[in-house]
Amino acid sequence: MVADLSNYRIEQDTNFNGTRLFLFGARNDNGDIVVVIRGPNKNFIVRKKEEAGGLWINTERMKFHDVPAFYMVASSKPLRELEDKGVMALLGIGSRTLCKRRRPCRIYGRNAI
Repeated sequence: MVADLSNYRIEQDTNFNGTRLFLFGARNDNGDIVVVIRGPNKNFIVRKKEEAGGLWINTERMKFHDVPAFYMVASSKPLRELEDKGVMALLGIGSRTLCKRRRPCRIYGRNAI
């Protein structure tokens, strides 16, 4: 398979409102195609809010270490139908591999800030 991108680097600043990215190529053999687009890795905290006595408070949080700031997968058929799960895990393809690559996700309990 021979492939190329229309743009290899997308700069984001305060005026960024999106861009188009074109992947194009040709293949000679039969088989499935999986395209993965990843942004730079960052640490994130996601918080869960719940109502308590008329106030919304943070009750739980989950930390994600070293995960892509942007992640998208496009494939010729659903990922669960692709044959080689070992290759998918090795290459970090699929949402189940995002937290397992280097450091596990950490979940903190109730009333975490």
